[in-house]
Amino acid sequence: MIKFLPGKVKFLLVTMVVVGIGNPATAGSFTLDAQTSDINKLDLGIFASGTRLDVKLSGTISLTTLSSFNPDGSMEIPDPAAIFSFAIAGASGYPTKFGGDGINHFAGGGLNYDVLAFIFNINPFGIAGKETTDTKDPDAIRLGSVVGTFSKNPSRNDWFFIGLGRILTVPKDGSHLYVAVNDTYYFNSTGAYLGTIDIIPPSEPVPERKRSGGANKTKHAPQNKVIKLSRLQQRRIIRTSSNFLKQRRRGCTTTR
Repeated sequence: MIKFLPGKVKFLLVTMVVVGIGNPATAGSFTLDAQTSDINKLDLGIFASGTRLDVKLSGTISLTTLSSFNPDGSMEIPDPAAIFSFAIAGASGYPTKFGGDGINHFAGGGLNYDVLAFIFNINPFGIAGKETTDTKDPDAIRLGSVVGTFSKNPSRNDWFFIGLGRILTVPKDGSHLYVAVNDTYYFNSTGAYLGTIDIIPPSEPVPERKRSGGANKTKHAPQNKVIKLSRLQQRRIIRTSSNFLKQRRRGCTTTR
């Protein structure tokens, strides 16, 4: 049986209260030890339903004595051992037992299949990702990758890839977020990734912009316009009105 050493957990907490859940959620920084597996997964806290979390990782760890891996599973320093030469990006000789063309197509190299796992009778694909040796398969998760889950007792399919960073949405009813390192044999892994987790505030509604332009102008009811007349125009109107009234009077007298 493989001995899993406890992960080293260090938090630098910043206050961030989420309403509607039993315990306050926190945002801050954390250290993810290379020996953090599905058994001693790291709990980053409990968060309310629908909360958006921005999780980011940096640094490198070693899965073997002379190797160095990034949080996405790519290799910073390849293992010089001939048995792992297929882990170099573009190298041939990648195992094809579970599909693939034998070429390492992973960007930056790396591996999702441990050829020595049979010695300890453990899963050669680690704790997460599709069990395939096809390095073009997007569901394959490399060893050394940071993975996460919202399940307290996760199965293989409950783990998802985080890598260098990912924005996550907390599922309905709220949940804890757990993280771990995808690997097969944790005993010889060393180092730690540095991580941050931030709560993304809900988006504020965008205020409606005032429309401008002829087509979008608000139509108003027609209004009476005041017309200014010159004195001469006023005299002409009065004179015309006076003559009209005189004619009306004469017509009325004749009729009588």
